[in-house]
Amino acid sequence: MNKILSILVFWVSFTYINAQDITKFYKQSIHTEGLLYFVYPQKMSIKKGESSNICKKDLSYDYTYLDSRDSVTILMTIATSVPYKPDYIEITYNSGTQKSSVSGNTEILYVESQKKNWITRVRTTIGYNEWVNMYKSPIPITVSFSSDTDIQKIEYMDSQKRWKKVSMKFIRLFQLIDYNN
Repeated sequence: MNKILSILVFWVSFTYINAQDITKFYKQSIHTEGLLYFVYPQKMSIKKGESSNICKKDLSYDYTYLDSRDSVTILMTIATSVPYKPDYIEITYNSGTQKSSVSGNTEILYVESQKKNWITRVRTTIGYNEWVNMYKSPIPITVSFSSDTDIQKIEYMDSQKRWKKVSMKFIRLFQLIDYNN
């Protein structure tokens, strides 16, 4: 009986993942260098703690991946109560039994004042395999920004419920990318 129940649970979850419609999640187009994948802007919650003191809105982020390259461009929008110019990003995720992270410099695209908030738009690049591994994590990723001039570290992290939905969409997208290569 337990074996039948286990098979049924596996089948239902496998069917759900494979049947998920992701057409409103990304756009695919032909580029002179290959297939271009653009993941529409997503939101990530402010992590409770010190970050919530200056963060005013959820992190907005999108991805651009060109299959002829081995890297992914991430564009992110940060809304804060004070001007904030992050120099560094670290994305922490769980890879099996241990924590892993991807880190690098950010490029500031612009900083602007908008009503009572400061909006900062940044860009960074990560490897394709790192991108895939991030979304295999069973627990939500943490995105942290730090600055050489600002002492405050800003962190974002989805709830487990939201992470489950988002990561399943990404897994489906990675399957599609693999099929097209």
